[in-house]
Amino acid sequence: MPKFFISYRRDDSRIESWAIYDLLSKYYGKRNVFIDVAGIKAGRDFRSQITEAINQCDLIVVMIGKNWEGRTDQGLRISSPDDFVRIEVEAALKKDGSPILPILVSDRKMPTAEGLPECIQPITFQHALEFRPQLDFERDKQRILKEIKERFPPGIWQRWRGVAVKTMISTALIAVLAISMVLIFLTSQNNEPKFTP
Repeated sequence: MPKFFISYRRDDSRIESWAIYDLLSKYYGKRNVFIDVAGIKAGRDFRSQITEAINQCDLIVVMIGKNWEGRTDQGLRISSPDDFVRIEVEAALKKDGSPILPILVSDRKMPTAEGLPECIQPITFQHALEFRPQLDFERDKQRILKEIKERFPPGIWQRWRGVAVKTMISTALIAVLAISMVLIFLTSQNNEPKFTP
């Protein structure tokens, strides 16, 4: 079953990111879609959890909105090595074999490489899709889904999951039937009349 990681900044594209989460969960199952609040366990270093989750994923979706860099009066949050968005993107870029899908939110243009830390500059050369909730919410959502389904056809996984569920049910029914037959046999043995010589 393919696994997905959604990277986003909460004060930048929270609503849009959860819309993508719901979309992927519908087709691939919630347990196969990692999004920060839903996937991070309390009491553990979130940086190691992020890296572990990304290493287990087949596709990393990076939601880039108008304040993805995290502009503040003190500068850009993404410039800090401790910024969790930077940590996510850097870990995704280091992972071999897993594609990254940037999604540009609300007519956002792809950031320039020069404006980002060197370690995450390669993301600016990744092919990106658009997600414009104010203009074409459903159409863009379906376009994103189509792109992902072409890479990971959900029908294959859904059929596999369906077969697995049916197999589990069949196995459980056989086990229940076997136990019932044993109980019936034991009960009949106990109820047989006993003759004393």
